Amino acid sequence: GENINNLLQDIHKRTGNHLIMTVNKEHLNQKRCEESMFSLGYDSTWNALNNAAIVYSSLRKIPASLNEQLNSAALLSINRNNVLIYDKYNWNISAIKLTNAAGIDIGLIILLVDSTAIIQTFQKTALISGVIIVLFSLGILAFVFTFLKTTERNLTTQQQLIEKSKRDYKALFNSIADSILIFDWNCNFIDCNEFALNLLGYSREEMKNIKPRDIVHPDYHELMRNNLQRLKDGETTLVESVNLNKNGVMIPV
Repeated sequence: GENINNLLQDIHKRTGNHLIMTVNKEHLNQKRCEESMFSLGYDSTWNALNNAAIVYSSLRKIPASLNEQLNSAALLSINRNNVLIYDKYNWNISAIKLTNAAGIDIGLIILLVDSTAIIQTFQKTALISGVIIVLFSLGILAFVFTFLKTTERNLTTQQQLIEKSKRDYKALFNSIADSILIFDWNCNFIDCNEFALNLLGYSREEMKNIKPRDIVHPDYHELMRNNLQRLKDGETTLVESVNLNKNGVMIPV
């Protein structure tokens, strides 16, 4: 939805890193997915991948080499050691699995961190090392040791950047001053932000067993069933309802 799109776009702008979010097609309605993409100003990407749909990408165009990985089992083994050259930059790739409350994989967030400056530093250092080998053969062991230590530190820095991006994503999600609850088409809980937890009075562990009918006032159950069917049919809907928190207090939404 628009909130997720804005959240990922904000991470991209703040960090300079690129993000791609895919969701397995079995969890999506094609018509509704395409209409949502059009409403956000994107072209349809339904047919771009075999088994998943790209629901967000900060890249203008996904490189063919990455697209091949997105279409293969290699996607599940993407880690920070994968390097992609795109738009004259070197990108360190990491994949974050998206799972629902039942632990089932429903998609991925692909994170691309710019490592160009570090690689250029390595290349310059390697050129200097060639001269040092010729002129100072006795100093080569000390140089190699320093080079490896520098490499180790920079790889550690890359991992820290990836972990920070993950934390930024979660922090932004939880900082939204509105209730966000995510359920799949079978009404199974996937995720929610801290605002929703505080509003409803449930713990995150309790939410794993919550269905929409548990938090929607009984007078609005029929409305919610009709609304869910309309969404499955690809319609865009806007309804007013009343939720109940853990203590039974009514919350107009």
